[in-house]
Amino acid sequence: MSCWTEPSCGASPTLSRHHQPPGRTRCSASSSSAERDGSNEFANYQPGSLNTTDRLVEDLDNYDIVFHIGDMPYANGYLSQWDQFTAQVAPISAKKPYMIASGNHERDWPNTGGFFDVKDSGGECGVPAETMYYYPAENRANFWYKVDYGLFRFCVADSEHDWREGTPQYRFVEECLSTVDRKHQPCLVFAAHRVLGYERTSPLYQSQCVSGERSHYSGTMNGTIFVVAGGGGSHLSGYTTAIPKWSVFRDQDYGFTKLTAFNHSSKKSSDGKVYDSFTIHRDYRDVLSCVHDSCFPTTLAT
Repeated sequence: MSCWTEPSCGASPTLSRHHQPPGRTRCSASSSSAERDGSNEFANYQPGSLNTTDRLVEDLDNYDIVFHIGDMPYANGYLSQWDQFTAQVAPISAKKPYMIASGNHERDWPNTGGFFDVKDSGGECGVPAETMYYYPAENRANFWYKVDYGLFRFCVADSEHDWREGTPQYRFVEECLSTVDRKHQPCLVFAAHRVLGYERTSPLYQSQCVSGERSHYSGTMNGTIFVVAGGGGSHLSGYTTAIPKWSVFRDQDYGFTKLTAFNHSSKKSSDGKVYDSFTIHRDYRDVLSCVHDSCFPTTLAT
């Protein structure tokens, strides 16, 4: 999962815990399912799945909502794998809202309206995923939707459908990002599927770092922090040997990312420990301040 965080979480003089629940969110992708007795595990394809599930069950009292952004059971057309996956995560989904998104292993099949002409879903074409879990999309055949929860707005995109300029999904993304009420949801998160692994960037604008800070951010932000949180259970992707200037932290391990309004974001690894975290502190005036491309050159007053 790629989690693109417009850095606006933090204390605000106009916000109160008594009026809005702050929200503690768990995000991951590519979690998948696995057999506890070790049987019938094809090519050891989901080596971290059970461990991630167990860590989430242990941490159940410390988050309020879950976002599983694509590649859930890796069923690839075998319905029994969906049964196994839903049973595996039942201790979580029975007690917390369990929000999903589309991944290539849920959706992709040739000539079915998706963006990628591959056979990753085994012919599922998104049908089991959209049938077994609820998500507030206007058209459930499309996995893009928005959710306001506590101090967060989540704009969840569908990486397996076209989102280039002029497409319906592009218009949805524009609408989702532009209509959020920052008095009530100052924390704005855009999420979509793909890359496997974990990486966090510095605040970026047009591929350039706009801050030398690495973990504690405050005041007006001129860029967006990108977090790749794709270590839920399936095999992990490798990194390039060259480390870009914008790469703050990399971790080739399984785990999940937790976002906490009024506090911080952190990444818990396979042993349940936190190896990367960052905080963002902003007043409400910082949230609405002019940054790149955000203010018109003239106003009605001029």
